Amino acid sequence: MLESPTIQFYEKVNLFCKLPDDKMLKYTPIINAKLVETKKLRDRFLGYLNDATKQSRINMGEIVCFWDIITGLKWAGYLKPKVREVMLESPTIQFYEKVNLFCKLPEDKMLKYTPIINAKLADTKKLRDRYLGYLNDALNQTRINMGEIVCVGRDFWAKVIDMHDDLDGFREFSHRRVDLYPAVLNRTEHVLGVKVDTKCEMKESYPEATYKSFTVLIAKLLTKYLESAL
Repeated sequence: MLESPTIQFYEKVNLFCKLPDDKMLKYTPIINAKLVETKKLRDRFLGYLNDATKQSRINMGEIVCFWDIITGLKWAGYLKPKVREVMLESPTIQFYEKVNLFCKLPEDKMLKYTPIINAKLADTKKLRDRYLGYLNDALNQTRINMGEIVCVGRDFWAKVIDMHDDLDGFREFSHRRVDLYPAVLNRTEHVLGVKVDTKCEMKESYPEATYKSFTVLIAKLLTKYLESAL
């Protein structure tokens, strides 16, 4: 449960209380605007945990996966409306439970897929870090080339799946599991009217990304792109 033995480590939960007054005044209405939705999401997760404790067998993997959804979506309400329209495919959290597909596999299928995943774990991480570095580099540019960003993103999601052996329907399963992310790129093209590049490629390496999340980086890129269009 404890990440550190010293209580000072946990003072980061007090970050809001330590903000300058002007920043606190700016953030308070943003938080309050989504207080009801945040509480509903929290209560649903607590209800899920309470139900899980009553089961004869605790599926910790499913609990962790469900938490990934909660932490990934709780910030969505704070996005600007146009960015939120692109980022979110559905307003209901149930829709996003598809990212839990691996956690819900039968045990025999999970045992078959785990070595396929592990065999390419190092290569997948290397490609992911390179892609996040690309997105972070794009965010630091004066002009956001969204046509290239969508092109590179589609290429990344295809490669990260195709590098794995296609045994027992693994690639089809993987496409279903991650299709939320390419769908964001599709909506970027169609909702924002982005003309997507037909040819693109990443450099061999980039500096380490400040943000370790595709979702966060894309949301920031979309925000900057729309602001520059005003």
